[in-house]
Amino acid sequence: MTVFHISVGTHRTAGRFARRWFALAVPLAFVAISSAHAAIPVAERAVLLDLYNSAGGANWANVWNLNDIGKECNWNGITCDASGVTIEGINLDLNNLSGTLPASLNHLTNLVTVSMVENVNLAGPIPPLTGLTHLTSIALARSGFTGSIPSLAGLTSLQSVFFGYNQLSGPIPTLVGLTNLNSFDVTYNHLSGSIPSLTGLTNLQAFLVTSNQLTGSIPDLSDQTGLEIDADNNLFSGSLPSSQQLAHLSSLFVEGNRFSGPIPELAGITSLTNFDVARNQLSGAIPALTGMTALQNIYVASNQLSGAIPSLAGLTNLRTFVADHNQLSGSIPAFNGLTNLSTVYLDHNQLTGHIPSLTGLTMLMTLQMDHNQLSGTVPPLTGLRWLGTFLIGDNKLHGPAPAVPSPTTLMPFGQGSLCPNYLDPVASTDWNTITQATPWYQACTVQPVQAMTLSPAALSVEVETAGSSASTTLTIGNAGSGDLHWSLATAGSDCTAPGSVPWIQFTSASSGTTAADTGSPVTLMFDAGTLVRGFYSASICVTSDDPVQPLVRIPVNFAVEETADTIFSNGFD
Repeated sequence: MTVFHISVGTHRTAGRFARRWFALAVPLAFVAISSAHAAIPVAERAVLLDLYNSAGGANWANVWNLNDIGKECNWNGITCDASGVTIEGINLDLNNLSGTLPASLNHLTNLVTVSMVENVNLAGPIPPLTGLTHLTSIALARSGFTGSIPSLAGLTSLQSVFFGYNQLSGPIPTLVGLTNLNSFDVTYNHLSGSIPSLTGLTNLQAFLVTSNQLTGSIPDLSDQTGLEIDADNNLFSGSLPSSQQLAHLSSLFVEGNRFSGPIPELAGITSLTNFDVARNQLSGAIPALTGMTALQNIYVASNQLSGAIPSLAGLTNLRTFVADHNQLSGSIPAFNGLTNLSTVYLDHNQLTGHIPSLTGLTMLMTLQMDHNQLSGTVPPLTGLRWLGTFLIGDNKLHGPAPAVPSPTTLMPFGQGSLCPNYLDPVASTDWNTITQATPWYQACTVQPVQAMTLSPAALSVEVETAGSSASTTLTIGNAGSGDLHWSLATAGSDCTAPGSVPWIQFTSASSGTTAADTGSPVTLMFDAGTLVRGFYSASICVTSDDPVQPLVRIPVNFAVEETADTIFSNGFD
C-alpha cells in the first residue's frame, strides 16, 4: 500500500500558497501532492530566506519565487546535489544584491561553491565561514565588503578564494593547512600587515595581493612550484626574494613597492615567465639573463639601476623589455632572434652607441629609446608593420630619417619622435603626421663635427682596506662627424683649479683622439695607498674640442672600508 502525505509549509514566507494548498488537501487526503514537499532541509531553506531578506531579494535582477516550496533547487543561482536533498552551490553574480550577507550562511555546511561577484551595493562584513568545511571555491569580489577577511581555518577543501576589489582591511588570515589552495586573490583592498606563511601550500598557483597596504617582505617560497606572486603597489621593503626562492616560480610582480638592494641572480631560472620589479628603490646592475628560456616579460623601470644591459641572446620567448628611467649605460644589446619582441622601453637612461638592427622584429609595436646619448644612424624599419610607437628623440643620432614601414599601424594613429637629433632635414609628410610637427625636423640641428659622450657620467669606487687598489673604465665617445681630441686631468673639487689627486691614476692614457661614432676606453686606477678608512671625493676633468661642451666634470667618490693594520704590515704577528 502506498502512503501519501500532505505538506502545509512551515515558514511565514510561504504565505497564502501554503494555506491554499492546506484547504484543498483536506478532502484529498489520499491524493499524491508530493510536489509541495520541500526536499532540502528546513534549516537550509531558512538560510536562503535569510539571504533573500538581508541582501535585498525583492530588488534582485532574478528574483526568487518564495512560494515555490520544494523547488528551491530550481531557484536562480541555487545548485543542489544529484539527489536534490542539500544545497551545494550559490551563484548570484551580477544580480543587484544590496545590504549584507547573513551570518547564517555558515550553516549551509554542504556548500561547495559560493559566488556573488559584481554586486556593488552588497556591503558589510563577510560572514563566518568556518562551518563550510566542504567549500572549494568562494568569490565575493567587486562589491562593497568591509571589515576583515574571516578565518579560513579548517577549510581544507578550499581551492579558490576571490575577495578582490572590496574595502576589506586588517591582516590576511593564516593559510596554514589549506593544502588544496590553488588561487588566493585579495587585490584592491585596504589590507595591512604581512603576507602569512605560504609554506606547505604546494598546490598554490596564484597568490594575488596587488594594491593593498601590506608591509614586510615576501615570505619563504622555496617549496613553491609554478607559483605566480602578484604584490604590486604595496609597502613591502627590504630585499627581493633570493635566487633560490625564485627558482621554481612562474611569475613575480612586485612593482611599486620599497624594495632596495640588488636584483638577485636570475640566470638559468627556466620556469620564470614574468619578472616585474619596476618602481622600487633597487640599485646595481641588471643581472645576466642567460638560460631564461621561458622569460616573456621583464620590467625593471624607475629604479636606480646602473651598468650595462645584459645580453638578450637566446631569449626567444621575450615579448616585453622595460628598463626606462634608470641610470643604465653602455650599448644596447643585439635583438637578433627575438622574433616575439613587441615592447621595448629604454628611454631616460645614459645609453651610448648605436641603435641595434631591428630586422626580423616583425611583432614590434613599441620602441622608446629617447633621452639617451645614442649615436650613429637610425636603422631601417623595414618589415615592422605593427610598429605603433617609435620615440628616439633627445639623442645624438645623425643621417637620414628611416622610411616609414608599409603597410604600417604607425601612421596615422601612432606616435613618434625623431628630434632633437642631427637627422637630415628631408621632407616627409609621413613623419610630419606621426611626429605632429611640420616639418618633422624643425627641432633637429646640424650634426656637430665633434660631440663628446662620457660613460659613466659619475664614478663610485670602494676598496676593502687602505693599501689596496681598484680599477675601472671610462669610455670617451664621439657622436660627431669628425675626430674628437681630448685630455684628462684631476681636481680636488671643481675643474676650475685642476691639481694632482694622488689616489687617481690614468694607467692607459690621459689624452687621445676618438674617431666619429666610436669610443675610447680609458683605464683608471684608484690606489688607497696610506689613506685611512673614510670617504674621499674628487673630480676628473675632460677637455675636448667639442664646441658645445669643451669641459666636462666627472664626480668621483672613493670609499676605503678599513684602515691597514700597521703592525701586520711591518711583519709582526
